[in-house]
This record gives sequence, C-alpha cells and structure tokens, in this order.
Amino acid sequence: MIFKVLSSLSHFHKACILLLVNLVMVALALLIAIPLASDSQVSTSVLWFAPAVLATTGIAVHLLGLNRIKLNTFGIDDLAKVMLASLATAMTGFTLSQTLGLSDITAGIWLEFATLFVVLSVTSRYVMFKIVERVYAQQLPRKQVLIYGAGQTGQQMAAALQTDHEFKAFGFVDDDPNLHKLTILGLKVHSPKRIAAIVRRNRIDRVVLAMPSANQSVRLQIGKRLSALGCEVLALPSFADIVLRGEEVTAAAPLQLDTLLGRDAVENELPQTESTYRDHRILVTGAGGSIGGELCRQIARCRPQELVLVDHSEYAL
Repeated sequence: MIFKVLSSLSHFHKACILLLVNLVMVALALLIAIPLASDSQVSTSVLWFAPAVLATTGIAVHLLGLNRIKLNTFGIDDLAKVMLASLATAMTGFTLSQTLGLSDITAGIWLEFATLFVVLSVTSRYVMFKIVERVYAQQLPRKQVLIYGAGQTGQQMAAALQTDHEFKAFGFVDDDPNLHKLTILGLKVHSPKRIAAIVRRNRIDRVVLAMPSANQSVRLQIGKRLSALGCEVLALPSFADIVLRGEEVTAAAPLQLDTLLGRDAVENELPQTESTYRDHRILVTGAGGSIGGELCRQIARCRPQELVLVDHSEYAL
C-alpha cells in the first residue's frame, strides 16, 4: 500500500510534500525557541509575525530548490542552502519582532531558532529517506556489491551506487592495512583476508575490482583469488579513462582472466577455414607462450602435414 502510494507520486507532489515538511519544521522551531508561555504579550504578537516567517521560509525553500532535491542525493551543498534559508527566515523574524517592539525576543533567540530549523530540516529528510528506503527495499530488494579498492575509483563507484535502485554498495576491501576498519562514505573498509567470509555471510552478489591503476600482474593475482568466491566479479576502469580517454562504459563487464593479460586473447576459432592449414607445413613462432600454445593446438586439429614449433625460451623446449 505505502509502496504504491510512494511510487505513484509525481515530482510536483513530492516537491509539495517537502515544502510542507519544511514549513512544519519552521513552526516547530518557533515553538521550541520562543518561550510563548513566558509572556502573554509575546505569545499574542508571535501569532502576527509567524505567518510572515512561514511565508519567508516557503519562498526561500522554493527559490533555493530545497523542495526539489531528492532525498537520496542530499549533500553538503544542499546543507548550505538549508542554512541560508534558515538565516533568511531568522532575519525576517528578528526584523518583525523589533518592529513590533518585542525586545524580549533577542537576536540570540532567533539564532537559536535558525539552528533548530537546520537540525529539524536535515533530521526530517534523513528520517523520510530511511522510511522510503526501507519501503522500497521490501518491494524491490537491491543486490549487494562489494568494492575491491577504496581509492578514488572505488569511492566514485560507491557514490554512484547510493542513487541506484538495483544495486547497493555493502563495503570496501583494500590491501592497504592503514585503511582497514575505517569508514568511507558510510561504508566500512575490510581486509582482503575476510573477503570470503563477507561474501558468504552477507550474500554478496557482485565484487567490483576498482583498481584501474594497478599493474597487470597485481590485477591478475587478485582476479584469480576472486574467481573462486562463487559470485560475479567485474573489472572497472577509472572514471577518468571513461571520460577523458574514451574508454567504453561496457568495459565494466564480467571479469575474464585473459582480459588482464594486457593483450588480445586467442579466438576460439581460427580466422581462416580448416582447409587453409590441412596438408601444409606450418611454423609457429612463440609457440611456448600461452597464445602460441593455444594456436598450435588449434592448428593441430586442422591436420597439417608438418607443424614446427619455435620459441626463444629454453623453458618451453
């Protein structure tokens, strides 16, 4: 029921709800900051300038776009906007209180009001976000993602997953012991030694290898370890490579160990037909390597008259 109501709300309806919540928080901040019961004159006068304070808040919230900010994207810049709106409201209230001769309502009280409004506004957004997140999680459970690498690329990945409806970042895994047990973007950094237990206990669906700057041997070693976890493993390029050097987003595909070799893999089938090699004398250079060895095996299936293998490495002789 609640999920259907939330999913059917338009952007206009959501903006109106957030505006109403902010107005309620202003009224609540007024009731807490200004001692209405202490002076009957103050209590009566507040009723006159309270509508002006509410109107100022509504205008500030609308102009700053606070009611159009998604709950799951609220950040530091948006907090600054809330503080600016509270300051404008407090200045309006202070000006009206001085005009009405309410000397008991000092600038300190309005500063307290502004602080309370900021706290209540941010808290109300956080509570609403947690409620909506829980409702959506019950109806549309998100897949758990473990990010290997707590560097810049991993952090950008975690930030992107905060607004994703299909996947949710569980935490980080990093080889740097100085980062272990720290919290980055609200996610804990774990040791690679615990990765198997983390995947098993928390039902991790995917592991993302977010270490594009690591050399090929390191990535190959990590890829081999991750391939035995029983979950999908993906390799992620850096966001700088995607934007500046034209790397395709599709590069974040299921990890294949042969893609970490730094060279093209041998195709399953030879580019030419079997008759090209049958009954011919074939010489293959570099036959002792992984690519050369696979090439020789495929050529041998084509039944050549003679197959000569050449390699400069004595270990392959």
